[in-house]
Amino acid sequence: MGTGQLDVDRVEAYNFEQVTATINALLIEDHEYKTLVLDTTDNLKRYCEEAVMNENNWDSLEKPGYGKGFRVAFERFKLLIGLLDQLIFKGINVVNICHTKVLRITPPDSADYNKYCLKVSDSNKENDDSRLFLKEWSDCVLFCNYDTVVNSSQQKAVKHERVVHTTSSPAWEAKNRYGLPEAMPMTAETMQAIFQAAQGGAQQPAQVPAQAQVEEVPAQAPSPAQAQGYEQAAKREREVLTAFFVGTGKLQPGQTLEDLPANIAAALKARPQQALDRALAWCEQHGKEKKC
Repeated sequence: MGTGQLDVDRVEAYNFEQVTATINALLIEDHEYKTLVLDTTDNLKRYCEEAVMNENNWDSLEKPGYGKGFRVAFERFKLLIGLLDQLIFKGINVVNICHTKVLRITPPDSADYNKYCLKVSDSNKENDDSRLFLKEWSDCVLFCNYDTVVNSSQQKAVKHERVVHTTSSPAWEAKNRYGLPEAMPMTAETMQAIFQAAQGGAQQPAQVPAQAQVEEVPAQAPSPAQAQGYEQAAKREREVLTAFFVGTGKLQPGQTLEDLPANIAAALKARPQQALDRALAWCEQHGKEKKC
């Protein structure tokens, strides 16, 4: 709602089943879409909660007691994010639009303060599982705001521009994995640069030395120790990726990377480093770093 002025294709989804059906269609059917925007993620979390309550005949998530309902809803939210992971491995950009809310932050080494944070649920807990999970999962958490400068003598704003903040501050929650500037104009070109970075297209070309400075060095075969090191590194990368795909349901226990579905295998081949980085982050997040 509220985006009718945009020339984009859209699907209106009002519950968990409709959202997952749309994502599965994008995974299975042939299409040329490159970006999926989910507006809004706080509604997606609510759909997860409603689905869990309907399936269990609960009138609220507090019904089963001891926080069980909230935990089940969180697991359903993780399932939805897992489907988005499959889209990413298919080469589709995923953008979650999310409202913000002000939370009271209580750091152990300084005084309490207020901060704009992702509004993934109605919980006012600083350590809300869904918010922290979405933040860790995302490559970029971008805080969109206005850059306002006020002329103190005339008591009026002389500058009021939309900006995107890419790094965290005491006032807002943000992050990025692409070395973006701390603040950028909120324009379509800005978003395009982020998508290119996600697909490896925004990297600066290598600076080639002048011809007079280039020294030709004959190629040398790696020493036995180097070769063994390369082999061990490759083996570990396979173990990390296999643990990730098994843990996220793309592979069954005992299967190998050769058993991956064709679309995921193609995405892995196209962007191996990004897949490995995501797998390492997943292992660390789920306490499997030793296994990985």
